Amino acid sequence: MSEKGLRKDGLPWPRLLASGAVGLLTALGGILLLALLGADALIGTGREALAARGALLLGTALGAFLACRKAGEGRVVAAAVAGGVSLVFVLLLSLLVPEARLFSFATLKSILCVIVGSLVGCALSARRRKRRRRRN
Repeated sequence: MSEKGLRKDGLPWPRLLASGAVGLLTALGGILLLALLGADALIGTGREALAARGALLLGTALGAFLACRKAGEGRVVAAAVAGGVSLVFVLLLSLLVPEARLFSFATLKSILCVIVGSLVGCALSARRRKRRRRRN
């Protein structure tokens, strides 16, 4: 096969990674917005981590949706690649905390949010076929 044929048959990696980056930036924007709301005491004390994980879930779902929207048969792989961008960020962020434990219960919760967000984005991108009415 020619190189052009391989590109056509393969996954569009730059577009998938860009979709994952858009989802990650959306999640970070949501977390920053929640931090601003928390500074004004509009979010209750003790709910910051839950709200941040919700923003991570929604951002990952958006990234997976954008990645899967135009994907043909590889929707699950596209969702996994887009979610992988957020997953790498979560794992790198877990290394920056003072305790520096890669796998902890809090990291596990964030990883589960990324996985569920990827699955939700993939499921939202699935289209049902419209029924055709038969004309007599």
